[in-house]
Amino acid sequence: KDTPWDMLTLAFDQGHFGFVEFLLDGPLQHLRTTLSTRRTEREPYLHVLVRTQQLRLAKKFIQWGVSPNATDDWGRTALFCCKTPEAVQLMVEHGADASAQNNSKQSVTEVWNKGLNAPQVKKMTAALFAAMSKVGNVDLGKATQQWFGDLLVGTKTTLLPHAKRLGVTPSSVWTVPNLGIS
Repeated sequence: KDTPWDMLTLAFDQGHFGFVEFLLDGPLQHLRTTLSTRRTEREPYLHVLVRTQQLRLAKKFIQWGVSPNATDDWGRTALFCCKTPEAVQLMVEHGADASAQNNSKQSVTEVWNKGLNAPQVKKMTAALFAAMSKVGNVDLGKATQQWFGDLLVGTKTTLLPHAKRLGVTPSSVWTVPNLGIS
């Protein structure tokens, strides 16, 4: 016999996010409190929503108690799945840990750098800096600070104000030996 979770999971797996929203706003409201413990076969629901740009529904999931820091089987939070600056902003403003590392000890920015094109990575990183600056989160982690320092070299005018507000300054980042500059 099919359960309400079966119906919700099927709608999720088939990408019927409007129907998922309808179910959780209506007949399956009672399931909202347990959303954080549910997942598709491979990843938490929030990861799927962020990866597929269903940001309005992702925000609702967070408001219903789903943690933006829940991890998948590889140790990635939803922030690792972001593909747009808007998604980054949503996750950070709702408590995503920008210093998180996956099971391979890679930071969010390292994963983005490997999986996205350079212009997109710069936009995402700028959004990460802006959102972190807005919420006052300064815990970047050493690897992330080095990567930000490398990015800042070519984009001082757009990122430097955010970097300074976070305490990441030319003297603290740009002298990192692997950047080859001082």
